[in-house]
Amino acid sequence: MTWSSNEARVALAERLRHDHPEWEADEPVLVGGGLEFFVFRVQSARQGPLAIKVPRAPVFINDNDPRVVARDLLEQESALISRAARGGIPVPRLVALELGREPLDYIVLEYVEHDGGEPTPLALGELVRRLHSLPEMPSRPLVAQQGRPLAELLAERIHRRARVVERLAGVRLALPGPEWLADALHGSERPRAVLHMDVRPANVLARGGQVLALLDWSNALVGDPALELARIAEYGLAGPEFLAAYHGLAPVPPPPARLEWLYRIDTAVMLAVVFLSEQPDAEKARPQVARVVELCGRLEGMR
Repeated sequence: MTWSSNEARVALAERLRHDHPEWEADEPVLVGGGLEFFVFRVQSARQGPLAIKVPRAPVFINDNDPRVVARDLLEQESALISRAARGGIPVPRLVALELGREPLDYIVLEYVEHDGGEPTPLALGELVRRLHSLPEMPSRPLVAQQGRPLAELLAERIHRRARVVERLAGVRLALPGPEWLADALHGSERPRAVLHMDVRPANVLARGGQVLALLDWSNALVGDPALELARIAEYGLAGPEFLAAYHGLAPVPPPPARLEWLYRIDTAVMLAVVFLSEQPDAEKARPQVARVVELCGRLEGMR
């Protein structure tokens, strides 16, 4: 079943009256969301303003990810928010995680008041540096990792998503097979950290350019921090100020060039599939497909 925003709002209101009557919450109001979740705001006489994430469906199936269970993402969100808070990363306060009762699951977070602006590049770079510096590893497997080594995971999803781009955009990509990709992605020994993998303005609440809260941990992985930096670069956010704040007094060694291009291709094909299939947008799809073709061409020149 896939919820409309109104169906989810009505079901959430019913659940709140049953689960937390002591909150004295008013009616949920839709304030945002993405491909997988709606976000509602409620005002509680006891808890203050709250943000509640509700999945659009129990299971997500799309051209980027064949099958993701919404409940797993909510459990992961709860665990990684708690971990980030312990490490001093600005995140919303976790209020409740409600799973296993009909008709829907949901997570309740503190509603963070913000000005709708973007963080400065310096503030964003500092946030990501602090995130990658946290020593504590997750206590449970991450959903996007699928229990696999990073090289194997990236090789499979790059190859699979590239085939989707070829099919939907009518292009031919100069991309080798998954076995070659996996060998290349093993690369050299690289540092490991928990990666957020979706650091962009929509997921970073700010006021006056300063970071207030990092949101949405659905794409998190354990792996090479350079993978996250490549994603942020493909988002167009890794300018000189960001990199200066990220590297600080201890610059992180860059990955080998071939690894860098593969990391960038991982993001480029994901975005192309979004614009071709999940949120079709021809104006955004054309340059994104061209970027995939360009990156694959650069990789081919290094083989």
